[in-house]
Amino acid sequence: MAKYLLLFVFVFAFSVYAVPVQMYFNNFDGTQSYYSGYTTVTGGFSGTVSIESVGGLSGIGVTGNTFSGSYLRNSTSGNPASTTVLTLSNLPVHDTVSINFLLALINSWDGDASPYGPDILNVKVNGSLVFSYNPRTYANSTALSMGSNTFNMYLENALKDIPHTASTLTVEWYASGSGWQGGADESWAIENVQIVANIPEPGTCVLFMFAFLAFFMKKYSK
Repeated sequence: MAKYLLLFVFVFAFSVYAVPVQMYFNNFDGTQSYYSGYTTVTGGFSGTVSIESVGGLSGIGVTGNTFSGSYLRNSTSGNPASTTVLTLSNLPVHDTVSINFLLALINSWDGDASPYGPDILNVKVNGSLVFSYNPRTYANSTALSMGSNTFNMYLENALKDIPHTASTLTVEWYASGSGWQGGADESWAIENVQIVANIPEPGTCVLFMFAFLAFFMKKYSK
């Protein structure tokens, strides 16, 4: 009897009680934060990485989350264009991840229609496409400032609670589309990149259950 109770408590503790925890944050101004708890997360950006001043976008955003200092810009051409890659290793046990960032669409991003479009931003997680849209025409609910082509992708549902359990996470950003030119004509940039994982955490109720189990085993072992 006791062993079945122990199994129930273990499963309950590590399936019901899960909380979102920041695994990584980078504002491209010299601040990179990594999770350190059950494990110590490591990794960083690779591929096309150009750190540049945010220029006239400085201050655009929401309280506590604005463009400032520098951002990561990708202006490569091609269909698809070259990728910007974030790789994180040694993630703790988790069941989902969320990809958060501020986004700037720079210069002449066109709509979805030819002959000038489409211009598309794509996001992959461990090789699987999770976001593939022109935010200028699709993600209006994430827009930060009229006319600035800036977006709060912290609000994009397609990037929330993505099923993921591996200890290594790879996130790729890249542009594509038959109308994509890159270079001085069109590019994109990301700022305040945050990775959040949903991690099992024993709560007060679960600790109470362990205490109850200990009492039960002590009582019935006599």
